[in-house]
Amino acid sequence: MQETKPMACIELWRVRIGLLSPAMALHWGVLDASEQQRASQFRNEADRERFVVARATLRNLLGRHLRVRSERVAFENNAFGKPFLAGQATGPAALHFNTSHSGDWVLHAFSLQAAVGVDVEAISLEPVAIADYEGVLAPEELQRLRALPQAQQAGEFTAIWVAKEAYAKALGRGVSTNFAGMCVSPCVAGRQQLLYDRNESDSHQHGTLLPVDMGRGYAACLACLGAMPEVRIFDYLQTGSSMQHEAV
Repeated sequence: MQETKPMACIELWRVRIGLLSPAMALHWGVLDASEQQRASQFRNEADRERFVVARATLRNLLGRHLRVRSERVAFENNAFGKPFLAGQATGPAALHFNTSHSGDWVLHAFSLQAAVGVDVEAISLEPVAIADYEGVLAPEELQRLRALPQAQQAGEFTAIWVAKEAYAKALGRGVSTNFAGMCVSPCVAGRQQLLYDRNESDSHQHGTLLPVDMGRGYAACLACLGAMPEVRIFDYLQTGSSMQHEAV
């Protein structure tokens, strides 16, 4: 693959699935055989469309950076399942990327500065049973949640969860993380902090967090290893059969 163009910032791309689903056949054609097979295994149509749009737009955006056709983008996975570009080193010079999807949204992140992770989740409309999540929350987070009115607990829990998940994905360790051994701060003035991470194998890694606005009913977060560089947010739009990208 060709080298990417220099990118001095982290790019975040928001993809609204409902805007792209009318061209599902176009997105399907971008996927490779293994991705199509995986998509075919979804029994729920909404889940299948979400997966297809997520993979197709990821391929299109990576192809844009690499200056290759989307169909030629090839992936490998690390030991925990995090994808990276096939044949490319995973060190500081790599094109780092990560993706997440939930409900009607897909979120992609790209960086040449540092490893990145993203997570987006729909906020539950039902009350949160805090006791069910004691295994993934730090003591300070549990105390914070229990002090909130019940109507605010689901939103706060989701904000905590997406921050932890994004950071774990930036590290490349995903669900193997001891989430109760890490703690994030409340979101204040659009900012959030990783207060500590007691997972010994990654104690040398410093992560920074940035909550991402995905609209009412969703929580999302970007994490990167090291200081957070400039972040540019884009919306991914489609008109007819042509892909258009609009900066926010």
